[in-house]
Amino acid sequence: MIMNIFELLDPKNLFFFTDHQSLTEKDISVLRGLFFLPGDLQARTSNTYGLLCLMHDCMKIDSARFLKTVFIPWVGIKAKTKVHRSRIMDEFSRVGEFEEGSDADKAHLVNIYRSIVSDLFDPYITLVVACYQFKTGNYKDIDDTNASMGERNKTEYILARKEFLELLKGYNPQVRNAISHSGSHGVTYKNNNIIFREISRNTPPRVNIVTWSKETLEQKIMWLFECIISIEASENVFGIDCQEQILTDFDLFLGFILHCSDHTTREELHAKFNIRMNNIRNNDSLPSETKIETLSKVLFYNCALRKMPILSSSTSEERAELRLEIPKVNTDFSEDEEILNRLLQLPRYSILAFTIFEDLFERFSVVEVDKSENLSGLAIIISGNLLRLYCEEKAGLVDLINDSVSFCEGKKIAVEIDFKKLENFEDHSLNEPFPRLLR
Repeated sequence: MIMNIFELLDPKNLFFFTDHQSLTEKDISVLRGLFFLPGDLQARTSNTYGLLCLMHDCMKIDSARFLKTVFIPWVGIKAKTKVHRSRIMDEFSRVGEFEEGSDADKAHLVNIYRSIVSDLFDPYITLVVACYQFKTGNYKDIDDTNASMGERNKTEYILARKEFLELLKGYNPQVRNAISHSGSHGVTYKNNNIIFREISRNTPPRVNIVTWSKETLEQKIMWLFECIISIEASENVFGIDCQEQILTDFDLFLGFILHCSDHTTREELHAKFNIRMNNIRNNDSLPSETKIETLSKVLFYNCALRKMPILSSSTSEERAELRLEIPKVNTDFSEDEEILNRLLQLPRYSILAFTIFEDLFERFSVVEVDKSENLSGLAIIISGNLLRLYCEEKAGLVDLINDSVSFCEGKKIAVEIDFKKLENFEDHSLNEPFPRLLR
């Protein structure tokens, strides 16, 4: 039996692991909406099956590592293009504002082409390149793949494998070069045609010319969007297909929260957890000791999930403090950098403890101990108010370190963060800057 194109693109037929009957009709409807957007359905079918097979080939190598280091971080990169996509769609809506066939009409289309290539096409095809790198053992991380090559090199890298010809046929490197440096000669308009000049800056300059009609330019734009639609639709199906593994593997779930969720989503997740903790914290029928004991079990369980070793917990009513003891790690206390690197790990315990105990304590201390030799290492005391600001994403980890009280072998030490240098470092980094207190 030969399936028609509508059957081939039906999301129900695209899952490798998931029984589509476990999904709601609304889920299927949303996916169908992606797969059946206007465009070249024949190309979309070829693109989709190729992309899904490529990603599942990577899953066969190491599913957890592929999801954690490639797929989930790339979804985070895609989320950052949302503003660009919205702006490009606004530009599409303005096409009718220009006189049909006028130079202004053609110039507007040229700018749309340029925006799609630089703001969407480039980060989207990063996923394809990363998959090939993962398969061949040459993958480092998603930021390296995304930023170490421009879209021209990425396209050549993919095409060298003689695959995804349909996916990339809207892209032309000479045209891209011409419109990136259009200036006085890069792009000119002649009758119904647009002349793109790729100019090599030599003496004399060398010029390569590509001539497109307005209709060809429109077709190329549609093919670029076909690439975007194909990748996005495939990503959605693949993500749903892998959701059970993501949700049941704690490291993957944390990665998903980090890369793929926004502030509102994280607030909602915290609120749900808080409701469960409030059932214990605010239960007047439970003695205070029982509340602390029960919440401590929750803390130890969550530390184990995160592979955070913890030895014991104790309380001080006089100081309204929860004290956590953790194993001492060998640290060279003569090296400031080693001390700081270890100190940065300690607030993880305080943050987790605050989400569980909240206002039951005013201070949260974490102390390194070596019980076999009765030695203490590093320690940190953080106020509940500061931890609340962190949980509300109004403060960052460096704020916790800077504004807390730290100790080394029982002696108080001063830790000061140079926030101007930190801001400069973050400006030069590809990673998202963390929240920071206003100072």
